[in-house]
Amino acid sequence: MKLKSLRQRVVGSFIISAIVMSTVFGGVVYGFLHGLEDRIIMNYLEEEYRSFSEAYVNSVSAPLPQSSILKGEIHNQLREDLGLDRGIHEIGDRHILVREMSDGNFLYLFHDDERIEPLNDFFLTQIILSALFGVVLANFLLGLSISNRLLAPLLSMTAKVKQAFPDVIRFKPEELNSFSTELKVLARGLQDATDRVDAFIERERRFTSEASHELRTPVTVIKGASTILQRNCLSEDPKCQAAWRRMDRSVKDMEAIIQTFLFLARQGSSEIEATDIELNQLVEEIVSTNAYLIEDKPVTYRLETLEESSVCLVEPILKIVIGNLVRNAFQYTQNGVVDLDLRGTFLRISNPSPGSSANTPLRSQFGIGLTIVEDLCSAYGWEWDLISDGRTVTASLNLKAQIDQRQPAKEIP
Repeated sequence: MKLKSLRQRVVGSFIISAIVMSTVFGGVVYGFLHGLEDRIIMNYLEEEYRSFSEAYVNSVSAPLPQSSILKGEIHNQLREDLGLDRGIHEIGDRHILVREMSDGNFLYLFHDDERIEPLNDFFLTQIILSALFGVVLANFLLGLSISNRLLAPLLSMTAKVKQAFPDVIRFKPEELNSFSTELKVLARGLQDATDRVDAFIERERRFTSEASHELRTPVTVIKGASTILQRNCLSEDPKCQAAWRRMDRSVKDMEAIIQTFLFLARQGSSEIEATDIELNQLVEEIVSTNAYLIEDKPVTYRLETLEESSVCLVEPILKIVIGNLVRNAFQYTQNGVVDLDLRGTFLRISNPSPGSSANTPLRSQFGIGLTIVEDLCSAYGWEWDLISDGRTVTASLNLKAQIDQRQPAKEIP
């Protein structure tokens, strides 16, 4: 299993190092104790041999060692059944000393190791495993403590970043001083990055606002001239009337786009309060406002609202989103019926497909309106989708997840 958490990695490293070191140390201790036991027994046998040898020189009838742990034998030649040469040998649970005496006889001393063995293998294994468990547990607690101390500044920085979004991240001098050198570099890097992003967003917002204001003046002039022209100068010529209507529709479209850009430019610098909205009335108003887009086309619309729905949302934003969806459906439909179905907080708009390129993403084929819809829905947590089966394009908007939106939205990208 791959450890992804830094805390898990630190604790895991401590545990692994504890297991490795404890295993090595346990093996060393196990081997040392067995070696020490063999050395003690061998020294004991040598001492018994020297003691008996001195007594044997004085009297060949000197008594052989006979006890519960040591037994001695004298033979005039080496025992063939044992097949042992001179020296000390370990066979099973016995140590056997074989020495040649001064008269040519051979002394055999048999030592029963089980009688004096201080630690049997089972008991020794239990001790080593218990020590291993204790060391691993201690290292686990130590690793957990160290990881908490190491991660505390990082977690504090993470909380600071979460609280600051979408505002610029700022760390107080005392906060920076509490960080390690590496975290200070990271904190300053975050501050610099957010400064650059904030400056870019501000430049973009300022450009959008100023450009929209600059466009608003000529559009207003065109609109005024168009109104005067319609009232005083246009004849009853159908071609002139049709040209004026196209011009009037273009002016209204441009006004709607400019108003949207101006609102989005202001929205980033001020909070907009959510208000209670009758969704049915709002949709009917938006549809009626944009009905001019289908006046000169063989297009009709059918609006169906099955139930009253009251929501608490930011009304200007909601108007922009629904208005762009409705305007998009009316503008790109050349023939047929546009169906608008409002069920509670779910709106579905279906219109005949105008035809599209198979190599171009669907959402990029219908102008800037859907880009604005996508950004606003992402910022306010609304769900929307656009699908096409080749004959019908269907846009859906679901406000259910955010029917009460009194908290400020995220920064609009």
